[in-house]
Amino acid sequence: MTTAHVPRSRLHRSAALVVAAIAALTLTGCSDNREPTSYEPVMLTYQDWRTDWFPPMAREMLGRYYEFNPNIIVFYTPDPEDLSEVMLEEMRAG
Repeated sequence: MTTAHVPRSRLHRSAALVVAAIAALTLTGCSDNREPTSYEPVMLTYQDWRTDWFPPMAREMLGRYYEFNPNIIVFYTPDPEDLSEVMLEEMRAG
């Protein structure tokens, strides 16, 4: 008896990466153990892949995230088209 190989969807893996990145950003923004003095929104910037399918998926996932975390605002921005050059310049600049 043989078992058919079912390829894993790239979308599911990518969605998991988006959720993990958002969780990491949230934890980074919440690393202070003091009691909050106000409940103003926390604003974070999330930068990731520039492809045809990734930005719409990331925005959809963020929309779901906002349902449970209304005080955390995440600004999604795609990687610049010349990411490798920009990244090297930023590393050189410190």
